[in-house]
Amino acid sequence: MQNTFLEKTLESWLTRTSEIGYTLPFCQVLLAEGASVCHISRQNAFEQGKDIISLDAGGKAHGFQLKEGNITDRKWTTEVHPEIVKLRELPIIHPSIDRNAGHTSWLITNGWLEDTVRRAIDDLNTTKWRDAPLRTVVRGELLQRFLNASARFVPQELDEYRLFLELFFADGTGLVEEQKLTHLIEQVLRFDDASLKPAERKRNIAASVLYVSYILGPFYSSANHVACIQILTILYAYICAVAERYKLPAHSWLKTLTLLEEEIIEIGAALDREIANDAFATMTNSVWDGALGVYRRQLAVTYLAGVKLLERLRGDDSWQSVTAEAFGKANREASIFWGEGASSGFLVRFWLFHQLLPSETKGLTEAYLLGPLLELVRGNGRKSTQEMVSPYYTLGQIIPFVLGVATAPIEEDFVGRGYTAEAFVQLLARYGRRDILEALWRELTYISYVEYQADEPWQLLRWQNEKGHERSEYPKQEQSFRALKRTSRISEIKRIPKVLRAQARIIPLFLLAYPHRLTANLAKFADDALAVHLETSHVGEPT
Repeated sequence: MQNTFLEKTLESWLTRTSEIGYTLPFCQVLLAEGASVCHISRQNAFEQGKDIISLDAGGKAHGFQLKEGNITDRKWTTEVHPEIVKLRELPIIHPSIDRNAGHTSWLITNGWLEDTVRRAIDDLNTTKWRDAPLRTVVRGELLQRFLNASARFVPQELDEYRLFLELFFADGTGLVEEQKLTHLIEQVLRFDDASLKPAERKRNIAASVLYVSYILGPFYSSANHVACIQILTILYAYICAVAERYKLPAHSWLKTLTLLEEEIIEIGAALDREIANDAFATMTNSVWDGALGVYRRQLAVTYLAGVKLLERLRGDDSWQSVTAEAFGKANREASIFWGEGASSGFLVRFWLFHQLLPSETKGLTEAYLLGPLLELVRGNGRKSTQEMVSPYYTLGQIIPFVLGVATAPIEEDFVGRGYTAEAFVQLLARYGRRDILEALWRELTYISYVEYQADEPWQLLRWQNEKGHERSEYPKQEQSFRALKRTSRISEIKRIPKVLRAQARIIPLFLLAYPHRLTANLAKFADDALAVHLETSHVGEPT
């Protein structure tokens, strides 16, 4: 029985969304229907009319051209038909596909075909295109396919309806409310229901991608690239969490993670263009005007760095689209340590700069490792001036205080505590900065290293856990640098989820989306993953 609420909501979304907005969910529908998605277009001249390339369950190749809105006679003649000719006539060139085997061509639109266009396609299919007719999917059928895949989860309670609608109708110009988003994702995944079979889990994973895609609509429309990447990264982490928690076979989730990565990279390319075009200089969005501009810029360059590291760890040469000079220019006036939630951003920018400028270790460690550590010492050390809030306070929660419109003060005391201090100390030791640590050590001993330790590794991937414990330990008053450096080389692999280890390329973005999950252990593991991409190891012998 069809759910009227779901049908009307998805119809509204499909009518308003762009071609880009329904690409990801359409790919997920293909996966749910048993196909494999081999390639998603980067929208360049070499795609030869194929936005998506897939293999069906029988191994037959399919090429898809996706369009937005109604296809009128004029649009067909001037835009669509030339692309369909390339879609049909040019072979698919992909390592997974035999270029001589032929392929089925599809035209997909979230609108309708004008009668003259439908007639033109019918005529071509019965004459010139008889041997390989063009197949079409328009709004009605497309909507039904989304409904079929989405119906695995339908909001049942009033609170569930309200939560979905609040996210669905979000403004799209600011940051997502992480608590609401993660609560919805957990509902769709039925995260705590241990009775589900692997096949049901796979269907719920597909539904989670679709529901998040519907929520992404206003963020896509606002070209809010940072929020889009953040939302997709949170979904990625939750899929890793459910795969780890319930020991799911890779075939039920790995292809979906690849889809999410491709989408993140595509959005990252748009963010790269936005920064390169100096879009920040002409911002008119009042949410980010004035004093908040630096936060907007910092988020943008930091998430771009995360995407470039993702590409780097995937072995994708496109990571080199950003140069040290260009990234340095964008990064200027975009560094503010507003609290420990900013720590991950400093680490991610450090890692990208170190990939771009491997010979500049000294300056980079001072700017991106020492800099935030000094702020933390000044804020939360024995001579505290302005407390630095813990990473459990997100930027979205801090902004009301920056604007002076917070309804209540933060009552928690942060003096003498540091959730991310140990990560900076361990990396400074890794990179041989004895001079820095020796000069700073006395002050560091007044700050306790605080860390959430999960009962099970998969819990690191969940936004909020009821289980686990908090470790608090002061650094030793006297510390051998040799011993510290030896410790800095070692990461406790077993404390990191196996799925996340296998998908280490997402860790920089994961740390940006989950700043409260930054630990010295995870930072060292990520640093190891990136070190293999340098010509020489950055870790020297202990002195």
